[in-house]
Amino acid sequence: VLRVPSNCTGDLMHLAVSRNWLVCLLGTPERTTLLRFFLPRAIPPGEAVLEKYLSGSGYKITRMFLDPTGHHIIIALVPKSASAGVSPDFLYIHCLESPQAQQVKVRRIEKFKDHEITAVAFNPYHGNESSTGPILLGTSRGLIFETELNPAADGHVQRKQLYDLGLGRPKYPITGLKLLRVPNSSRYIIVVTSPECIYTFQETLKADERSLQAIFAGYVSGVQEPHCEERKTDLTFSQLRFFAPPNSKYPKQWAWLCGEGIRVGELSIEGNSATTLIGSTLISLDFEKTMHLSYGERRLNIPKAFVLTEYHAVLLYADHVRAICLLNQEQVYQEAFDEARVGKPLGIERDELTGSIYVYTVKTVFNLRVTREERNVWRIYLDKGQYELATAHAAEDPEHLQLVLGQRADAAFADGSYQVAADYYAETDKSFEEVCLKFMVLPDKRPIINYVKKRLSRMTTKPVETEEVDDDRKNTIKALVIWLIDLYLIQINMPDKDEEWRSSWQTEYDEFMMETHVLSCTRQNREAVQQLIAEHADPRNMAQFAIAIGDYDEVVGQQ
Repeated sequence: VLRVPSNCTGDLMHLAVSRNWLVCLLGTPERTTLLRFFLPRAIPPGEAVLEKYLSGSGYKITRMFLDPTGHHIIIALVPKSASAGVSPDFLYIHCLESPQAQQVKVRRIEKFKDHEITAVAFNPYHGNESSTGPILLGTSRGLIFETELNPAADGHVQRKQLYDLGLGRPKYPITGLKLLRVPNSSRYIIVVTSPECIYTFQETLKADERSLQAIFAGYVSGVQEPHCEERKTDLTFSQLRFFAPPNSKYPKQWAWLCGEGIRVGELSIEGNSATTLIGSTLISLDFEKTMHLSYGERRLNIPKAFVLTEYHAVLLYADHVRAICLLNQEQVYQEAFDEARVGKPLGIERDELTGSIYVYTVKTVFNLRVTREERNVWRIYLDKGQYELATAHAAEDPEHLQLVLGQRADAAFADGSYQVAADYYAETDKSFEEVCLKFMVLPDKRPIINYVKKRLSRMTTKPVETEEVDDDRKNTIKALVIWLIDLYLIQINMPDKDEEWRSSWQTEYDEFMMETHVLSCTRQNREAVQQLIAEHADPRNMAQFAIAIGDYDEVVGQQ
């Protein structure tokens, strides 16, 4: 994936990607280098040597965060050891580019000394290429800070503590942090995760308000409590991911890798909803079965990280990568790593703009291609009996749509919803005789009449391709019209029924007989129609038919 300059060597340490900008760190014992690639074009990457911020100062890098524009980078630093004599810190890197070259400017942010940054919520609503806008920083002690970073603010970085989830605990890492604004509203949502909890905060801000402090004000004062879901775990980490359709700033789905497995759900788009994370489904990863294993065995059975697509969770393990379908929790893909050849797997990231997934090891970066992941979604929904969704996802494939409509019709018939079943059967290519036999045994003839009428409507709206087909179609139309007339007359002349019954069926029959294609067919087959009406001994409808086709001798004969 990457063309690394020949003068840059070392193992991959960290990687992040956004809007086609991929940033990675390469490290050797002597040197740590940041490289920034623009993936669509094979141009030299931006480069910054970080050694002067690390060497001799006792620091090591723990995490790297890239903003949605691909221009702001935060690198978290912690002491290499307790005896290093330094405090946690972080670097802020601002990137610019011109047609000739990239400019990478590195700064140490000393306002946050003593605080290990473990999560960042960038601001897609106020951030741009020149400034992050107000952002949130989460720490290893459960603190949430607000700050704003830009290259012009040398020495003037603001720091506001907004909330304390750790409540004084020395170790309560914030593992995930996300800032959201509900579409077409001023309602802001903040989702926060720790190893065992997922929290949501929400508040409506004034239109001109930039600071995020007001979101937490009611929670700090005790007026309200953040919504919290706790999941017991012995894991020391969790991971929060979101999936948003392309060009959307508001996610469609959320997922949280925690001690139970992966919890997946949707996000509310209601501006006044009290609940943000809705529809939580658990994808079990059988963590409990690994409790008795040794550390070496257990690390192979617990994912290191994951990314979320529209229909799948892609999980990275110590020796393989696998994809699990969100809809039925079935594994659809797995590929093992040859660690001796490609190196130890480190992480997995997804570019929200392009949907590209990158798996990286200490030696290389792989692009995991996702091709038509929706192709079997219709079948999954069908197997689950979610027919509306199955129909929607099968709509573009006639063969798949026929299977969905047929199964949907069978299910409705089995439930006794005969009218609904008739409507769906009419849209299928199931044998006409087979369907009619199902309905003819029913005492209620409404379903069979509606089914035959819909099949007739399909026949009369199809384009004519050849004379032979046209003749066959005419004969089929004739048979359907004659049969419908017979079914209607049976209902109209059924004994022991009241006048309201007869009047209702008569009105529907009259409307049917005046339809253009029906009138055309009955005129061409008047003798067959007249014979059928005569068999029902129905002089009124015989006279009505005679008037319709202009047979006035017959009209007089019926008087």
